[in-house]
Amino acid sequence: AGLICCCRAMHDAAEQPRRRWLVHLAAVQACLVLAVVTLRRQPRPAAELLQHSLHPRELGYRTAKKRSGRAPGAALTTHLRGPLPTNAWWLDLARSDADDAAAAAYAVPYLFEKTGRGLRASPTRLQASPDSVLTLHDARSGLVLGTTEKMGPAVVKRAGELGVVLAWKGALAPVTRGTAFLTMRYERATPSIYSGAPLHRQARGNITIDGRSAACDGAPMHVDHVIEVVTDADHRWAVYADAPLQVTCTSDGSLEIRGKTPQTLTLRAALLTACAYGTSSTGGCADDGAVRAERLKQNRALFAGAAARASAPSASSASDVAWELHDDHALVDFSFPHDGADVFYALDQHVGWGALTPAGPCVDSLHGTACPVIGKVWRMRVPLGPAPSLKAGRPMSNKDRRAIRDALKADASRKLPAYYARGAGDTYFSGKELARRARLVVIADEVDDADTASLLAAEVLAALRNWLNPKNAETPFLYDEQWGGLVSCGCDFDESSQRCTNNPQKDECPNLDACGADFGNGFYNDHHFHYGYFAYAAAVACEFAVCSKEDKERFLLLARDYANPQSDDFVAARHKDWFLGHSWASGTCEPANPNGRNQESSSEAVHAYEASYLLASRLGDRHLQQASRLYAATEVDAAQRYWHAATSSQVPRAYERPVVGMRWSTLAQFGTWFGGDPVFAYGIQLIPLTPYAEVRDSTAFSRALLPFYERDCDKVCEDEGWSISMIGLKAAAGDRAGAWDAALALDGKAFDQAGGDGHSRSNLLYWIATRDPGLEKMATPVPTSHVVSPAPVASPVPDCVDGPGRAAAKACPATAPHVCYAGPAKGGCARAPWSRTDCARSCKRPKGFD
Repeated sequence: AGLICCCRAMHDAAEQPRRRWLVHLAAVQACLVLAVVTLRRQPRPAAELLQHSLHPRELGYRTAKKRSGRAPGAALTTHLRGPLPTNAWWLDLARSDADDAAAAAYAVPYLFEKTGRGLRASPTRLQASPDSVLTLHDARSGLVLGTTEKMGPAVVKRAGELGVVLAWKGALAPVTRGTAFLTMRYERATPSIYSGAPLHRQARGNITIDGRSAACDGAPMHVDHVIEVVTDADHRWAVYADAPLQVTCTSDGSLEIRGKTPQTLTLRAALLTACAYGTSSTGGCADDGAVRAERLKQNRALFAGAAARASAPSASSASDVAWELHDDHALVDFSFPHDGADVFYALDQHVGWGALTPAGPCVDSLHGTACPVIGKVWRMRVPLGPAPSLKAGRPMSNKDRRAIRDALKADASRKLPAYYARGAGDTYFSGKELARRARLVVIADEVDDADTASLLAAEVLAALRNWLNPKNAETPFLYDEQWGGLVSCGCDFDESSQRCTNNPQKDECPNLDACGADFGNGFYNDHHFHYGYFAYAAAVACEFAVCSKEDKERFLLLARDYANPQSDDFVAARHKDWFLGHSWASGTCEPANPNGRNQESSSEAVHAYEASYLLASRLGDRHLQQASRLYAATEVDAAQRYWHAATSSQVPRAYERPVVGMRWSTLAQFGTWFGGDPVFAYGIQLIPLTPYAEVRDSTAFSRALLPFYERDCDKVCEDEGWSISMIGLKAAAGDRAGAWDAALALDGKAFDQAGGDGHSRSNLLYWIATRDPGLEKMATPVPTSHVVSPAPVASPVPDCVDGPGRAAAKACPATAPHVCYAGPAKGGCARAPWSRTDCARSCKRPKGFD
């Protein structure tokens, strides 16, 4: 049927005398492509399925020439072999020089820092404001474990997903996610315990050794098991030893406890309380004395027991994360082979997924409450949610279908920029453009426009072949043997000629020379963002056109670069932080930022794994497909916990913005890399609009964010295309009719601007048309949020109030389901719930209302 229909189209085109012969040629091309597509949709033979991709060199890719400015350094290469971690949560701690502000890793609950004296652990506290949440610590009052001998530079002895083992001459220290201890193993080295803070004045110059008070006066002391000290920061630390030792103690401006002789043993330090005498100025004394005393008692028992059970830390090669996929969930195991102890702090999601039982007092962290759990292995049942799909899976009305077909004609008539079509330029905006065209292919198929689908699929496939051609003359991909990854050579683009002026054949690769080139592609910044768009385009191309075996191998390289299931030619799950669930976008640029790792767009990270799943499922790489399903599910979960502030319980209540614009290791902020306009922060968390975005953005979140977006979307927002995401959000919140009208009224130029590139009117209309129509009838209020809601939009509904603070929700429309029960808008319906702050500002609260 496809052949007959297509040949008829060819005949009709040839019969129109006013059209040029090119039209006839295009019709012939469409006929041939559609014929192939028609056959392509038959079940794939088993021989076509791919289980892995070849090494890049086997596919003809050149090796990137080594640059000293990109070198991993001895810290990583002394013991590690094969592809190296480029985006790991602990990378800055390992690579940065000792005492550099960036030589740190926030493990939760401690912040670990590499110093000239050894490894320092500091307790942290949060400072939350309406626009940011900071993780603060006082380096002076942290505790350092080291050796009295010169430490020298640290190297990575072993690296895993949950931790890293640092080694010095004679000493080894694991840094593990959630660890309850600062730990150091000594091999014929002399231990040193140091704090920049001296003993607390109320300690009267004494420390506690094995339960007995001892003067810190330089005299030798014998320790069997434990030392307790209270510094002038009001911090009480316990240091546990697994073998007896002789020490001396001095406290003159700083505290230092030194071993007398080299020996082999393990020291573990833990903070018992941040409020020993009630003098802490860092918020550790918020609870009353009885509560603090009970917490101290529990912590002392917990940590002493853990230290007694612990084995020596090791540099075991055992894996620390394992998973297996089931129909609707994954079983994920976290093991902690390097630390030696069995107490680790778990976040809310770990406790829920693993049915874990808190074993002691919980603490606040940047990622929510963290509770100590006993056990060296956590087995967690992680829900997967719906699998990614190219299509929305909901029927569209004939009217909507016709409107989308009309929009599709205009969108399809736009051509790829010539430089993108031939494989030249940057890898981010080119990827977005290819993915935009790929979405049009899917939509054309959905509205039964097979000719357009075939022509666009052929166009996307041709462009992808040019980009992934190892002999690409302008912007070739290269295999980087220094780190183990696929990087773009880069393009010095000349606007007048529309060409790259650098010569890759002469090793002129701007991406390898400057971290700012192409968003840092040559330094592993944003690979999942960039390559995710390419992977999505490749998935569509191989669904609607014929991809050769060579195409498939090359396309899989991009997906394997960021979503590899195992470490081989590429590191496994390059960007993923398994403990938090989300990815880190920042790579190997130096100097590192003191705030640590970062990621801005949670939605593009979700899309990256959506794309690798779709590609793998079409090319038959089952292992990559399964891994990507899990990566995507955990990325969605993390986005909802850590970026969707309006509906998250793991963002401090003092933060009043509905989204987090950017996450760092130690900071959550509202601003973005490209500016502080609120719509930038909103919009960058909502792209792209694919069917999987419905899984990413809950209805509650969409409804909570919409009034902020509408309030802040000014002329700049509209002119720069950020209103496109707002219209999509409007539909997700339940106002399909309003969103549809707004989408049709959009100026077409918006889709070419900073906030609109990657979008198309066809895709926006498709998104609106495939939203759940039941949402328009739902009047369920959004869960009460801690964010400050904008002033409500009141509507004249006189029977909207049923007693103080109680809403007759059925009387309010789904687009404004909340009631203002008093004040100037009394009796009106509001788009967002009224928080306590709102009430204090705008409403008179009835007596007794909470």
